[in-house]
Amino acid sequence: MEGRDYEIYFSEYKDHVKEIVKNYPEKTRFYSVGGDGFFNQVIQNLVHTNHGVICLPFGTGNDFSRAIHRQMSPEAILKATLESKGHRPQNGLLFNDQVTLCAFCNGRFYGSKINDGLIDMVILPKVNRLFAPYYIYKILRKDLISCKDVVVKQVKECVITTPAAMNLDGEKKEAAKYHLVVQPKSLNLLI
Repeated sequence: MEGRDYEIYFSEYKDHVKEIVKNYPEKTRFYSVGGDGFFNQVIQNLVHTNHGVICLPFGTGNDFSRAIHRQMSPEAILKATLESKGHRPQNGLLFNDQVTLCAFCNGRFYGSKINDGLIDMVILPKVNRLFAPYYIYKILRKDLISCKDVVVKQVKECVITTPAAMNLDGEKKEAAKYHLVVQPKSLNLLI
């Protein structure tokens, strides 16, 4: 944390977290250092605020951290989130790491129903080149989503930031920030 503006608080009694949060009316990033129980206390006081929260796993089970983080190293999570410029609401950030593949699908083999107002986001995290043939095989077999490290989520909209060029239905797009939005019932397609 050297060179950064921060304060450390220890929760010392019931509702202490509530008092701490009240001291920050401006948008603030909170780091919850503890287990699932303590993280629950923190987020209960951040719901319906503009504050951001990061969960650093230092508890016994850390079930929630296991569900949202690809890695369980508090140091790695701290470093990655400190390098992040802004923050999003607690449930807004789905994935923040390097990827081998990020695809948005609404088709026959991958994707939700074409007219349900949702699109499937499929993310294959960065993989070692030695395992590339395995994932290529899974993609060709149309079975990538069965891999345990692949993230699949149905969304109505999302924001993607990429440092690399991307392919949008065969068209090359430059590195940028893209806001993708499903527009349900916006086209009269005749078949």
